[in-house]
Amino acid sequence: MATVGQQLSAAREQRGYSITDVEKGTSIRALYIQAIEAGDYEVVPGEVYLKGFIRNYATFVGLDGSVMVELYKQEQQITVSQEPVEAKTQAEPVQEKNGSVSPLRENASFPAPVRAEKSFGWAAGLAVAVVLVAGYWWWSGTSAPAAGGAQPSAVSKPAMAGGASHATASSAANTPVKQDGVHLQALFQADCWVDVSVDGKKIFNGTAQKGQTLRWDATKTVHLTLGNAGAVQLTFNGSPQAALGKAGEVVEYEFTSQGPVKK
Repeated sequence: MATVGQQLSAAREQRGYSITDVEKGTSIRALYIQAIEAGDYEVVPGEVYLKGFIRNYATFVGLDGSVMVELYKQEQQITVSQEPVEAKTQAEPVQEKNGSVSPLRENASFPAPVRAEKSFGWAAGLAVAVVLVAGYWWWSGTSAPAAGGAQPSAVSKPAMAGGASHATASSAANTPVKQDGVHLQALFQADCWVDVSVDGKKIFNGTAQKGQTLRWDATKTVHLTLGNAGAVQLTFNGSPQAALGKAGEVVEYEFTSQGPVKK
């Protein structure tokens, strides 16, 4: 079957038209008219223009423009369907006369890249293995015990340090804070007659009631007399004191920064 270009060219010549006549009658450049007749469609700038030129050219020379466009489409489909067959044929190996199969042709040499990828993968795996082994030996060397079986005793030291810290903290909590001057507090568990002088000045003389708490602060001395010593709980500079006497006993003490002194 004649191609689109061949049919257009034959119809033009049958009517006695030249390329120039068609150019003037259709406003299609002579360059494109010649390309269409020769089947060199790539010269025409774009598929839309090409179909329009074929339609106008066919109508001008008395042919059905739509039929010519469809014929062009069929030609393109045939061309496209043949291209994969040619590519597949080039990629197939060549059968030699002796029955052996020769390598693939130049544009289908796939095995080499595959082998290269396998080689690269093998080399990468080997490199990872070397790094892992080296890291293991390094870790083993740094964590292994010293020669002669001597091992560091670093584990026990933190425990001792922690215990010492705890003991120190407990001792500090139980040790009264040293204060300047004299600070005396009395909690009365029963009624008691009391006489108190602070730094030589009498400030209280009377009976303290059960459950009452009194406090005295001095720069140098607190002179204390109790008529019921066993009923009083004293705290001296933050430190609890033992009872100064028995229940119903009268005692007299002088407190300085050094502690109580019985009079």
